[in-house]
Amino acid sequence: MKQKVHAVYSPYRELLTSLHVLNKPEHHLDRIEWANRIQKFLSAEMLHTLSFLEK
Repeated sequence: MKQKVHAVYSPYRELLTSLHVLNKPEHHLDRIEWANRIQKFLSAEMLHTLSFLEK
């Protein structure tokens, strides 16, 4: 019996997930290096704005 796999890609979800990881990298161990590297390029204002998304 053949089974079909259906995958859905959502750029919007990818964006939100990435912003969440940038805001809270400590519980995403497989992405913490990426988050720390990217955070160095973000202003304090942008990091503060990211924290708003978690409220």
